[in-house]
Amino acid sequence: MHILQNIGCLIEHPFFYADLSAYENLKYLDILYHCGQKRIQEVLELVNLTKDKDKKVRKYSTGMKQRLGIAMAMFHNPKLLILDEPLNGLDPQGVFEMRELMFKLKSKGKTIFISGHILAEMEKICTHIGILNNKRLLFQGEINSLLNQKKQSYLIHTDQPERCMKICKEHLIPTKRISEATLIIEIEQDGSFDSFKKLMQQNHIQILFADTYQENLESVFLHLIKTDL
Repeated sequence: MHILQNIGCLIEHPFFYADLSAYENLKYLDILYHCGQKRIQEVLELVNLTKDKDKKVRKYSTGMKQRLGIAMAMFHNPKLLILDEPLNGLDPQGVFEMRELMFKLKSKGKTIFISGHILAEMEKICTHIGILNNKRLLFQGEINSLLNQKKQSYLIHTDQPERCMKICKEHLIPTKRISEATLIIEIEQDGSFDSFKKLMQQNHIQILFADTYQENLESVFLHLIKTDL
């Protein structure tokens, strides 16, 4: 198994010997890298497997196996980690533990590339993101830039949603209906919402409730995929 000196990899199904313990797997890996006993203890502590280091890996939970995979990828102290679906198959506790481990590795100055489809978690973990669809790169850059690049959105409740949508269409105001009386509208600038309210008043439409609406990664992703069709 060849791994470049400055790169550590974790594929979706980590490679280790299930009939060996975590400690024995790392001891075997040390034959390649000659990092020593101290490094074995360091990575076991890093991934919170010290107390289970002598348990056979076949008895590990999915989350423990994923953490052992990261320990093996981190063993030679690479600058770059490439993780393929590190959250796949994890329960909520396992997802939390993996997220905390990502933050811990980031604090140690590691650069981490993650491929994943659990967008809510990607939004929490990543600083930069790339979105692929049909082998095309639809976006690459800071995640904050992606989430803030759209117009200001508002969630509104109105007594006449059908008329409201019709008037918005006439005035080129993007509108999406999410329930019987609830709409999401997109406006160019924050200050333009006053103009929108006046427009509704002129048409005798009541805005019963209004609040700013923040897009999340999932909704932006679906928007990009839809417009890419």
